[in-house]
Amino acid sequence: MISTPVMAQSAAQPETAARKQAAPAASNAEDKPASNAHILRDKIKADKKLVVAKNMNLTESEAKAFWPIYDDAYQKDLDGLNKRLVKLIRTYAGASLELGNVWQDFNDISFGDTIFAGSAFICADTPIGPIYLGYGRNDRGDGSLYLYLGPLFSF
Repeated sequence: MISTPVMAQSAAQPETAARKQAAPAASNAEDKPASNAHILRDKIKADKKLVVAKNMNLTESEAKAFWPIYDDAYQKDLDGLNKRLVKLIRTYAGASLELGNVWQDFNDISFGDTIFAGSAFICADTPIGPIYLGYGRNDRGDGSLYLYLGPLFSF
């Protein structure tokens, strides 16, 4: 059984229709275990609902009219928008291996002084453009953390 501090807080105060509505339902809690992210999301929603209930000071009849609209219309629409936003942001992970160097003269090119390097990165396609965060290191011990923001520009 999952309980949240919101339920404990509301038990210490007189029950109103708004407070009863603010407490999260423990539907199917015994049937399947909830992930930590799901528990946290439910707690945040319940806390948000408790703040709304506390600040609105609804009568019992007003609460009966308000909470179904809040739950069934507003909150569901908000959840739908958040899910669509998450779908817009695709994430990736990758790695690269590189071998090379820069020489001044063609005759100086030699595999003996090439530099071997590699990197690992995560990135996301966002509405403002791609975002990359990565770390690269070469065989000489040099490393670099990099952050790349925004779309590519070409001239």
